[in-house]
Amino acid sequence: MKMIFRIGHAVCLAALAVALTGCGPSFSADSDEFRILLEAYNGPDHAKKAVSVKEVAERDGLMPLSIVSKQNMTELYMGRYLSTDAAEKDLKRAQAYKSTRWGDFRPFARARTVLIPGNDIGPPEWNLLNVHPRYVYTVVIMTFYDDAKTGYFGRRQRAVDACRKLRNEGEQAYFHHGTTNSSVCIGLFKVNGVRSRMVDAPGGGGRVEQRSAGPEIQAIIKRFPKIYDNNTHRVVSVPTAKRPSDTNLQNARPAGEGQYGTMEKFYAPSYVIDIPRRPSVRDPFAGFGDS
Repeated sequence: MKMIFRIGHAVCLAALAVALTGCGPSFSADSDEFRILLEAYNGPDHAKKAVSVKEVAERDGLMPLSIVSKQNMTELYMGRYLSTDAAEKDLKRAQAYKSTRWGDFRPFARARTVLIPGNDIGPPEWNLLNVHPRYVYTVVIMTFYDDAKTGYFGRRQRAVDACRKLRNEGEQAYFHHGTTNSSVCIGLFKVNGVRSRMVDAPGGGGRVEQRSAGPEIQAIIKRFPKIYDNNTHRVVSVPTAKRPSDTNLQNARPAGEGQYGTMEKFYAPSYVIDIPRRPSVRDPFAGFGDS
């Protein structure tokens, strides 16, 4: 009986440690995570104030809390989460939190969940942010994103691995880690790789830009005709002018003058994008990809 008690006691302590420290899901430096931004303090004593509030809130059981110090402010965060849904319960608790020290005042009423992007990973010479500015266009063939509902994580590493595989197959592959997804692209093209012109928009909606890709880009799209999301073909639905059968009219919607349209699904093709640039001009490009 004593042995059973000791084992049960250890399990309880382990569970309590998980609850208090926010353990459970493992986070690495390159993985995205969500945190609850409780408050941002500024002014001459912003760091001291943040520490003081943190101590009071932790004594009241609101934890785990962490501080991020910046030049002109100090931010107070709570928890680490895989998704906004996972943070929802703690967010509501933080927004409703009151302390006897402050009476009815709710110090974290403005709390919100924010995304903390992970570190960029992968060889820098494969990173689109590092290619020479003379290159303007590339072709997106894959995107990866973390999905808490399906347990699909590690979008940065998956993009780098896909890029490595393509390069081993002789492709000029690059990756880009965006705020919410990572992309895999093929080729670098200068401004003359795509021709653009202004045309009349359908329905009299003004003028829009119409792009036509050169033969090299068309060859890439021919080799990679379908774009993938998390290794699955991306499927899109568009309305058509086809008239459905009379038994299926409840699923139809008007598509034009006296016509009915149905939704038709097809695989989304790979497409051309402008090469992304660093958000700050103070970040010098490394010159990679200049070949």
